Amino acid sequence: MQAQPLPSSRTETACDAAKPAILLVDDEPTTRMMTARKLRRAGYEVDVAENGKEALDRLRQRLFPILLTDWEMPAMDGLELCRAVRAARFDSYVYIILLTARNSKANVIEGLEAGADEYISKPVNDHELAARLQTAQRILRLEQSLRAANQRNLLLSITDALTGAHNRHYLMSQLPKELGRTHRYARPLSAVLCDIDRFKTINDRYGHQVGDDALVQFAALLQRSIRSEVDWVVRYGGEEFLVVLPETDFGAALAFAERVRNALEAQGVETTGGSVSMTASFGVTSYSGASDQAKLSVDTLIAAADACLYRAKRAGRNRIIGKSFDEGASTVILERPADRHFGDALHDETAAAKVESIPAPVTGNETEPVDWPGLLESLDGDEGFARELAQTYIDSVDSLLADLAAAVDRGDYDTVRSKAHALKGASAEIGACRAADAAAKLETAALAGEPDGLGTLAAKLTRDVGAAADYLRSKTSSEL
Repeated sequence: MQAQPLPSSRTETACDAAKPAILLVDDEPTTRMMTARKLRRAGYEVDVAENGKEALDRLRQRLFPILLTDWEMPAMDGLELCRAVRAARFDSYVYIILLTARNSKANVIEGLEAGADEYISKPVNDHELAARLQTAQRILRLEQSLRAANQRNLLLSITDALTGAHNRHYLMSQLPKELGRTHRYARPLSAVLCDIDRFKTINDRYGHQVGDDALVQFAALLQRSIRSEVDWVVRYGGEEFLVVLPETDFGAALAFAERVRNALEAQGVETTGGSVSMTASFGVTSYSGASDQAKLSVDTLIAAADACLYRAKRAGRNRIIGKSFDEGASTVILERPADRHFGDALHDETAAAKVESIPAPVTGNETEPVDWPGLLESLDGDEGFARELAQTYIDSVDSLLADLAAAVDRGDYDTVRSKAHALKGASAEIGACRAADAAAKLETAALAGEPDGLGTLAAKLTRDVGAAADYLRSKTSSEL
């Protein structure tokens, strides 16, 4: 019986504190409980599911970086779950470890082709599982590093290197989407084109380093003035910036431009050469969705803002000129406004090859149906968990035995083998050595397709499991 916490496959380090969460999927409750306990004691956060369908639902609610799943389960087996996970779109990679007694080469290939990353034969060796989980963590860290690098590269491709604002590439990819939403839902969209007044004079008087500082500080002022994750700022060229304001009507866009204009005039910007006074001019364009939107394009929207900006420059700078696309709207000029509000069949290898994977019978206390002292010792004396585990075994074996008897009657060797395998694992975990031995013998006979004696072996297994369940009932009640 293996009930100790998973061994460490290497020296623990500080990075082990952030172990990934594991979703454990197994329809056999006793095996599920014991495996979950080992994983938790090894420092993993563990959630459990009884079948593939339930596991897939859990994954859709919350991402688990590691999926540890049995092969044979009702509703959706391990292979179906692997395929479903690989077909789904999650925020990051899910590393799948498939657990099964099917360990022929063809089975391994089938599991890997279904989408599993690792394949561990049952009964699971604790050292092997610990090592496989370490491998999973290494792969996940590499995947996260690659994802972060890709994200950084994407950010660099759409970001102006000097100011941190978006660049023209981002503008031409995103503004059509904003216009598309406006076309579909008839919601307002505004654009504000800003240009620092007499920027060449700043460069000539203070030098290009101070000029760069001024650009950075002006971009920062714009960023502070917009709504986070709604509006966005683009360095349109040189000292020009375009601010895109979704869900913003003409009056609100004029109010935004005036706040920025007033703040810049009042405060100037701080640079490496000291405080520099400067102003900016603004061209504002907008439409509410009431006009003929089919004619509006990205080029038309930007050209209108640029025309307004040009007029503001010609009119004396440090002012705002705006024009709405709404039918009948007038041009607005603001110079110094002070107040504006704005699973499946076995393959055809020989039975002998399959039988080779069956472990030797579990040995233990032969005087009682269950090695209760050994179970408590393996659980570090945790009697509460031992009683919970015992009750789980008691609750689960009746249905397993009923399914087993029906399968024997109809000569369904696959189901006999599957149920015997589940009973073997559950009995071994609880310390029911005789029951585990009987289950192993029945599993071997079913794998070999031997009809003779199958009923006798099943009857012995039923007696031994029943005796173990009765013993656990009396033992747990006496311990209460």
